[in-house]
Amino acid sequence: MRNYADLFGAAALVALMTAGVASAATVKVTTQGSHPFFDKNGQKGWYENASYTLNGQGRSALAGMFRLKQTTASGAVTNFVAFCLEPLEWLRLPKAYDEATSLSYLAVSRLGALVNNALPKVGDARSAAAFQLAAWEIANEGRGALDLTGGAFRVTQAAKKTQALSQDWLSNIMSGKWKLNSQVMILSAPGTQDLVTDLTPAPVPLPAAGFLSLIGLTGLFGLGRRKKAGTSPAL
Repeated sequence: MRNYADLFGAAALVALMTAGVASAATVKVTTQGSHPFFDKNGQKGWYENASYTLNGQGRSALAGMFRLKQTTASGAVTNFVAFCLEPLEWLRLPKAYDEATSLSYLAVSRLGALVNNALPKVGDARSAAAFQLAAWEIANEGRGALDLTGGAFRVTQAAKKTQALSQDWLSNIMSGKWKLNSQVMILSAPGTQDLVTDLTPAPVPLPAAGFLSLIGLTGLFGLGRRKKAGTSPAL
């Protein structure tokens, strides 16, 4: 006899997979002012100099918080803050970004923990630079330990207090003190830096086809149970 419970479970899995493949929204990203680190009034430039290597390739750059603006297809404009995820890429704006990422679930969840817990603490150049170093570490370390002095991403020069603060935040994630959270908005585009932001990610709706499949197979599962009990469905 056909196992309707297995059939229902398979349908649920297909529906959830279909929901996850929903097309990502595309937004136009520009700066709020004349420079990515400053607001529209040319203020609040929170960044510091840092040097680092990624897989042996070195670079020196400004580490800090971008103040950007997104425009949706409908014309809605939102100011937001963001941090780079690709330390060997340059930020090139304006650019069309997708609300998507190729990072692993673990990396995304670690970034979510960082955004939820550390971003509210960012209020000056030091904390902004510390957040940026931590974001680079998480995005480029894979499943490894979050250590700014070892692994794929390594800080070679930064202010001592900034690096210490960043490592403290990473240790909170590694220890479980800061809980992992995959609900975080990441923007990706070719030819420019991918970004982790303070924007709220939209929930992924269950597609109508998947929802109807669940309803239909729920009914089918119920029919199978009634037949097994020796009863007939009401007409």
